[in-house]
Amino acid sequence: TNSADGETPKKPEPKELTAEEKAAASKAEKEKNRKPLFNPKEFPNGWHYHSAEAGIPLEDSWQVGQEEGQAEPYLRCLGKPYGYLRTEEVFDNYEFGMKWRFPADPNGNSGILLHTSGKDQIWPSSIQIQLHRPKMGHVFASGDAKADNQLTEKIEPRELNVWNECVVTCLDGRILVEINKKKVGELTGCTPDKGMIALQSEGSEIHFQSLWLRKIPASS
Repeated sequence: TNSADGETPKKPEPKELTAEEKAAASKAEKEKNRKPLFNPKEFPNGWHYHSAEAGIPLEDSWQVGQEEGQAEPYLRCLGKPYGYLRTEEVFDNYEFGMKWRFPADPNGNSGILLHTSGKDQIWPSSIQIQLHRPKMGHVFASGDAKADNQLTEKIEPRELNVWNECVVTCLDGRILVEINKKKVGELTGCTPDKGMIALQSEGSEIHFQSLWLRKIPASS
């Protein structure tokens, strides 16, 4: 359509996004690409159970929990016997997040095992993020896994029965850890630089919720 003077009106210039708007858009795009790792309706599909004691069925140690009045179920680990639940899939270059809480034990103990590899045993080779309340936030290599350094700063846990949260970024042999919105630090030189993700059963009842993973594109 021509204007009164015969000229075609110019289209308005696209609005330049502010830094805050760009950050929000990037965050929304990343969250859209998150894949849930725990599907309560299909559990334990996608997970492998290993126990220190032979013959103990999975449901005696790991169960789907549902809190009254809350829509989102959680993964309930009774803490006994010792063992772990690990993904069947191997992951590399990813962002992983979850929530956890100890309902009653002030000395609650568990851990997240990243880059888990090798034989199923107590305990497998991995990079461990310590969830043990007195040492929460320690990160170190165990078994045949290796890293250039370890993290030893203790992060103050939230009250019992209150959800803690973490986000972990694993990229090209580096692991960046954030717990309760605080940057714990970074491990470098991690080998192997890929593997399964495992959750420990280590003597205390613990609940896990909102487990998700986002694969990081090669260009990131």
